[in-house]
Amino acid sequence: MPTGRARCKPVSNQYDGTCSQPSKTIAVTSEAKTYALRWTDFTGGKPGPMKPAEILALRWIFTWPVVEGDAGADAASVSSYPVDVTLDDVSFLAPVADGGAD
Repeated sequence: MPTGRARCKPVSNQYDGTCSQPSKTIAVTSEAKTYALRWTDFTGGKPGPMKPAEILALRWIFTWPVVEGDAGADAASVSSYPVDVTLDDVSFLAPVADGGAD
């Protein structure tokens, strides 16, 4: 990654809470579904709202499951799990007509 491209510079290190990436959580189901997300749907970024022109990368993260029925179980008790997800026809939408930041 080229240096000087990121808007947020952590105070001490990448884990200090100064910076965070905007995100959008979507439940994955066994049925195919189409989503149309606007840039404004991605929230929680620090130091401020997301600016599409500053995007350096996109990533998909799957949460680690907890073993059901195991009292006191935590995510560390699961060594692996199957994932079969298809991302197809990913495209970027044009801004909305009202001038919103998409």
